[in-house]
Amino acid sequence: MKKNINILRRHILVTGGTGMIGFYLCNYLSNLDLKVTVISRNITNYIAIKNVNYIHTDILDYKKLTLLPNDIDTVIHLASHVHNPKDKLEKIKNVNINGTKNIIKFSQNRKIRLIHISTVNVQHFYDGKLFSSYAKTKALSEKEVLEATKTGLDALVIRPGTVFGTEKNYSGTLIEKIIRSKLPLLPAPERIISPIWAHDLVEAIINSINLGYKGKIYVVANKPMSTGQFVNIIKTRIGSKKMMIPISRKIIVFFVRLLNKMNLFGSLISSVSYENIKIDSSFDGSFSSKELNFTYTNLDEIF
Repeated sequence: MKKNINILRRHILVTGGTGMIGFYLCNYLSNLDLKVTVISRNITNYIAIKNVNYIHTDILDYKKLTLLPNDIDTVIHLASHVHNPKDKLEKIKNVNINGTKNIIKFSQNRKIRLIHISTVNVQHFYDGKLFSSYAKTKALSEKEVLEATKTGLDALVIRPGTVFGTEKNYSGTLIEKIIRSKLPLLPAPERIISPIWAHDLVEAIINSINLGYKGKIYVVANKPMSTGQFVNIIKTRIGSKKMMIPISRKIIVFFVRLLNKMNLFGSLISSVSYENIKIDSSFDGSFSSKELNFTYTNLDEIF
């Protein structure tokens, strides 16, 4: 990853900085000559990164947000309620929509730049392919940000593809299982995904602080490939010879419908995971690469 970017900001606030993307982002920011503050509800269970100030704060509590340092000039909004089989719409909506509204209000009042991290799932929601609470609330939160830019908010949106990492515990479920040879089954190998290495995503986010245009949406995703290709490239690069049995989408759909009849679907698999398996996630991130001045890294250069 390039480290010669001259960020025209002095104090970056990262919401939800203890997640996977936050881990890579904060590691990057910690090596730059600027202040970095992270707010999260999970500070107590997190190993802190050097040169980063962690504050235990919930984005749903606006009064606490007003107490944050006055010299913050940029917000990178990562905080989001990820999908879980047992989560209800109201819980997801509260964090993804109401929490984002608070961050918008905070950014407006401080007159600072907001980088809102969304997901390509939003496009699938608008296309009528995804209907889960997660996709819906991420779409609505993104809409709140874009609407606010029309009345003065300096903000842009980044939609990452399928994010993966290479650090232990911060690589994503699929990568972790491949590396540890604990993935005997390969679900939906024919499904098309648009993977994005966390390091490349971080570079796009950092560059967007200077180069991103207000009100624009940037899709950050490498060239599409099948899940089977993605897994096989990684296995080859790390020298894994573990046998994996491919399970087609049709078989998965059949068993999920069976679980649904047995009233076990909601407790064993999230609606997001099920919906995603049924559709391809093919996106073109070349425009964002040019406008935000970064290059996608080939898989064989990563592992």
